[in-house]
Amino acid sequence: MRTRHETSRRLSLGWLGVFLAVGLLVAFLNNNHGIEQGIYRNHYVPMAEHFEGGTPRDPMTYPIWGYPLVLAVLSRDALIVPLQVLLSSVSMFLLYLVMRSQVRAPRGVLKGLFAAGWPWYTLHSVRWPMSPAVSLTTLSLLLLWLSFKQGRWWPAVAGGIIAGAALNFRSDFLFLGAFTLVLILASRIVRRERVLTVTPVAVYILVALLCLIPWGLHYKAETGHFSLTSSHGGMVAYISLGQLPGNPWNIVHNDGTARDVVEEIDPEMFPYSDRGNRILVDRFLSKIKSHPGAYAKKVAGNLTGVFVGGFYNGEPGTGSTETNRSLEILKEKLKERFGFHPNM
Repeated sequence: MRTRHETSRRLSLGWLGVFLAVGLLVAFLNNNHGIEQGIYRNHYVPMAEHFEGGTPRDPMTYPIWGYPLVLAVLSRDALIVPLQVLLSSVSMFLLYLVMRSQVRAPRGVLKGLFAAGWPWYTLHSVRWPMSPAVSLTTLSLLLLWLSFKQGRWWPAVAGGIIAGAALNFRSDFLFLGAFTLVLILASRIVRRERVLTVTPVAVYILVALLCLIPWGLHYKAETGHFSLTSSHGGMVAYISLGQLPGNPWNIVHNDGTARDVVEEIDPEMFPYSDRGNRILVDRFLSKIKSHPGAYAKKVAGNLTGVFVGGFYNGEPGTGSTETNRSLEILKEKLKERFGFHPNM
């Protein structure tokens, strides 16, 4: 006869199956997604082929190597999304268990929120490095929370290693460490919560940064100087100024805008190369200095957009290129109408 504990554990594991089943269903429905697939085919796949011993890739400083290495190991494109769904389901399930024990809300409400979290499932249905980066970061933060709860360092170290793995997929998650540290300090001031000590966060951040050292050495071998990020940050920063409608810099939020800037200097230069990155960072900073008020307005718009229009919700497969294009145009017009930074 099963004990109450065994029954509860079986029911809990059943929710792992639910999250996995929903994730696989959403991945199947969104199988023909187009978002990020130009970058996937033109950058991630060629770098993966390079790691497999194929054609040398230039440059080797973008993208960061985590996702291409996984693609090279798998050797089959079809396996990447199921693997992403599995990893996301495990991280979601562990987050659910923690929240079930910590959040004062009816379990039915919590289960419903997790099972119906459409943006989470669509995030992991796309072939892109954001998926494993988010899943790994979620797992790392759960371990950091465990370090606070138990008052021990080893969960913070383990969390830092997993966070470091996430950084090797998306190095822009570097800001998360600083943001977490600020939150801890703020919680101690506002609530005087002494359980949330700075030491576990410092250990977590340090270990994560150490996991990026191999990439930094690789970057130095390629370019002559050390960097913990890939070389597309300047490109992203520069074109992001075009997210402000009617911006004073006359920048369009499009990759071609950054390409035009560097090609004026050298027609053979890539905007995502190390040299192109440094040029675009300089241009980005000079644009901010010329119109700081406009930049502040743009940042405020981005912060609002995160909460009201920052989710990817999949792409309905209509079977018609013309219909798909019409739906995309309609979506961007609606985003423009409500100020959600449309893709022009």
